[in-house]
Amino acid sequence: MIFKRLLYTVIITLFLFVEVHSQSENSRCERETKNVSGFELLPAYPNPFNLTTVIRFIIYEDGFVNLTVYNLIGQKILILVNEKREAGYYSESFNATGLASGVYVYQIIFNGKQIKSAKLLLLK
Repeated sequence: MIFKRLLYTVIITLFLFVEVHSQSENSRCERETKNVSGFELLPAYPNPFNLTTVIRFIIYEDGFVNLTVYNLIGQKILILVNEKREAGYYSESFNATGLASGVYVYQIIFNGKQIKSAKLLLLK
């Protein structure tokens, strides 16, 4: 029980640090977007997670973004984003309430042709 509380305290502290850092990163990203094309898929935080995590990505030019979560056998769990977005920094919250513990994959498709994916570990 004490270890769990300590772990949650550390995770929350790190989450707050990342949020503060990402706000300054966002303004830096907006300055840098003029000369870069494509996108970046950033690591989800926290990962492993319990019920909720944040998936972050940066797009350097306007375009259509599809961000989807799948289970390991390829079944679509949830579409988080499926729309045209302007260049910038984005974070989308993924709530895994009702899902079983295990590994999930999140995938981003930018303008229908550029694809990146990463793993999520849900622990309940």
